[in-house]
Amino acid sequence: MKQKILFTIGITLILCSYRLANATTYNVTNVAGLSNACSSAVSGDIINIGAGTYALPSNLSLNSGVSLIGAGRDNTLLTCASTAFNINNKSNINIRDMAFQGSGTSTHNFFRFTSCSYINIYNFRISNMGAGMLFYTCNNINIHDFIATNASSCTQAVFEFLETTSNCNVYNGNATNDNTYKGKFVGAGPDQSKTQVPLGHCQERKLLT
Repeated sequence: MKQKILFTIGITLILCSYRLANATTYNVTNVAGLSNACSSAVSGDIINIGAGTYALPSNLSLNSGVSLIGAGRDNTLLTCASTAFNINNKSNINIRDMAFQGSGTSTHNFFRFTSCSYINIYNFRISNMGAGMLFYTCNNINIHDFIATNASSCTQAVFEFLETTSNCNVYNGNATNDNTYKGKFVGAGPDQSKTQVPLGHCQERKLLT
């Protein structure tokens, strides 16, 4: 019995090592290349987005285990007039080092995650949105080191954690909002307080100033 278990563990480690050794890095410099990479990349793969501005179509997605990396939040800008990424039932996704820009308060949720887990988004800018990012029935979300400008309006928040979403950390961020609405804080509701929605055990650390 012990030999069977050790054999199974050995095979699993070999397969994991093979996958890591054969991971693909996509270096993209245009929208078509980015769209194709988002469709093709699988767990362990990396999508590097070069410096520049990318006007995205709506409803792109990412597979589990993929890293989406820009050339810096002052160098790589992704724009979209609606939800750019609609990601369902995925896990272990890393997104960093880029900026996201909508077309005004009618643009809601540059990213929309549903039933996802272990999502890390950091070192980014987000601006000109009616609402920034939405997480619905997700868990283990980390968002940090960001600057949000005009990324919320009315009863929408920069980051919305809805339904049974839990174990969320938002920290080391700054949000400013020039319109007449609230919207600096995590959550939803007229005062953007985290108590306005059932956030489970989501928490705010060093929250937006």
